[in-house]
Amino acid sequence: MFLRATSAFLFVMCFAFPMFAQTPSGEISGVVSDSNGSVVAGVRITLTNTATNAVREVQSNDSGLYTIPALPPGIYTLKVEKSGFRAVERRNIEVLVGSANRIDVTLEVGEMTNTVEITGGAPVLQSENASIGTVIENRSIVELPLNGRNYLQLTSLIPGATTVGPSSMSSTQVAERTSTRSATCANAARSRAPRR
Repeated sequence: MFLRATSAFLFVMCFAFPMFAQTPSGEISGVVSDSNGSVVAGVRITLTNTATNAVREVQSNDSGLYTIPALPPGIYTLKVEKSGFRAVERRNIEVLVGSANRIDVTLEVGEMTNTVEITGGAPVLQSENASIGTVIENRSIVELPLNGRNYLQLTSLIPGATTVGPSSMSSTQVAERTSTRSATCANAARSRAPRR
């Protein structure tokens, strides 16, 4: 009886917490400051998905930080507003699967009716974590001539990645040849197939 109850409890606990590493979403976060560099608390941040017009609203905390998690991939417009400051709007922010976009905003003193629209400038920095990733578009997957349709060959499309090993990386060859070593390297990070 005790074993059955413990097993049921462990089963429920395994699925009670979301598995964040596998969610198909991204996030936007940053710091809101004024032109002197001081953080601004209580700022209203509105994020709008340009394709669906879905709106998410958050406020910056006492440290001027804001986070908008669990965003579906898409193009967004970020609007930052607080009374006594000019509103700031940044368009065409691309959120990809697994991306952690950091967008710091500097507010200028002025009327809220005046809006500072940012159309160009520095690209969105991914400084929230040290992971390296990329999204390979469906068009690339369909149109590229993959030898044997092995999806692992798509890793060679990642910037800074190289493949080392036999010319055909089919899973049957790697499984049959236990002495064959293959690896994928991305920016000096190396992942090797286990030796058998």
